[in-house]
Amino acid sequence: MKCIMVFGLCLVVVSGMPYEVAEDEEGQQYYMMPLSRARRSPQSQTSVGANERGIGLSHSGNILDRNGHRLDGSAYANKNYHSSGIKPDQFGGQLNYNHDPSRTSAYLGADHARGYGTDVRAGVQHDIYR
Repeated sequence: MKCIMVFGLCLVVVSGMPYEVAEDEEGQQYYMMPLSRARRSPQSQTSVGANERGIGLSHSGNILDRNGHRLDGSAYANKNYHSSGIKPDQFGGQLNYNHDPSRTSAYLGADHARGYGTDVRAGVQHDIYR
């Protein structure tokens, strides 16, 4: 099981690399590698963690930030070592919206655990008086 997960992770990393193939006049093919890479915004963060029970992956970041409107998102997936199959055992995510001039915020999220169902949550908050 661990070998399949490691092989799958390596396959995802290799397939996600931005390679371009170029051909010269003699028909030789070369892989083109970028000399500079774009940096991700400092507001986004990806983390991977492992412990004696399983492994987890999470990502959070800013999706939109314009004219007082801010939308942030996060997602996660966890896999227990002793469970069968390669599907994650728990996964979910959340979107958070904030509007600064009107002091309004809203959120929408969902969590799913295999065998236990899905929890969905939503809410809105508005400050009437500050």
